[in-house]
Amino acid sequence: MANEKLGWKDLAMFLSPAGQQQIVSFIQRAKAERGSNWLPEIKAEFPMFSWIAELIANRNAEEAFEDLQDAFPNYPLALVKPNILNLHERLAAEINKPR
Repeated sequence: MANEKLGWKDLAMFLSPAGQQQIVSFIQRAKAERGSNWLPEIKAEFPMFSWIAELIANRNAEEAFEDLQDAFPNYPLALVKPNILNLHERLAAEINKPR
């Protein structure tokens, strides 16, 4: 995982409809500008985002949730699990969408 810290404010942003749309827009832009190798190319520039994108791209929703719980054991993520699973579904659809 990235060395950056994820706070409650960041988590709330990721889970909000506006935050989810920002992430979807970021993925769309990265894929359009960088092509099929977009994820490896953004790792150095956006380490936290690329870690999250890898969770989405390489794990199903439950596995990604478990990894989040392991990475952030002090956060009661179970309280927002449905929102996290919804975010996973939405981002996975965007990541897997052909361009």
